[in-house]
Amino acid sequence: MILRGCIKGWRKNNLNIVVGTLQRNVPTLNSMRILKVDLENPEDKVIEAAADILKRGLVLVYPTDTVYGLGVNILDENAVRKIFLIKGRDFIKPLPIVVRDLKMAEEVASVGEKAKVLFNKFLPGPLTLVLPKKDIISDIISADLETVGIRIPECEVTKKLSEKLDFPYTTTSANISGRPSTSSIREVRSQFSDSPRKPDLILNAGTLSPSLSSTIVDLSNENDIKILREGPISKEEILSTKSEIPNKF
Repeated sequence: MILRGCIKGWRKNNLNIVVGTLQRNVPTLNSMRILKVDLENPEDKVIEAAADILKRGLVLVYPTDTVYGLGVNILDENAVRKIFLIKGRDFIKPLPIVVRDLKMAEEVASVGEKAKVLFNKFLPGPLTLVLPKKDIISDIISADLETVGIRIPECEVTKKLSEKLDFPYTTTSANISGRPSTSSIREVRSQFSDSPRKPDLILNAGTLSPSLSSTIVDLSNENDIKILREGPISKEEILSTKSEIPNKF
């Protein structure tokens, strides 16, 4: 079970916390630690090191089925703040998360019948499901919205990492806000090299295969479906599942 220890009470006018206060909670790093990882067959010792980073409230760069992502324990509010500082990201933007399986998804969000069909058909894969969040999801993760974006990447690294953890972790792109997403470690290092705040560990899987960002489907209203972004999974593929759902789209 996921530990239910999130701090509540964030409202929109509190999300943009004084940056100076936050910066005192984030150590300045002079260099980034890098470990090589086999994308298809990751070594257990590398995954253990990555899991340890997340358990300690530190920041991890890891490969996914689309681009490199930035991960922290979503239940550690100080760790989540580091993501915003490292990326230079506005606090009003929500952070999607990685879950291990449907059971973990149901601990953090309300997963209706339509969502379960898409979940079972397309996940693991390049799909983000936007679902009604449960109280365990803090407002800093959801940016004061009542929803949370959930992913299970089709990637052995994230699969093995999730198996080592009893909590979800963030999956925002590993880049400075406003700059392109990164598909190689050279790009990751280039973007963060001059930043005073850096990730604590980078899993280097080399250059990832070119891919679109994940398709985003909003199922926060069980009676409706909204495709917020069309990616590798097309609108037609999403809508083709209507015959598998009692209440059709």
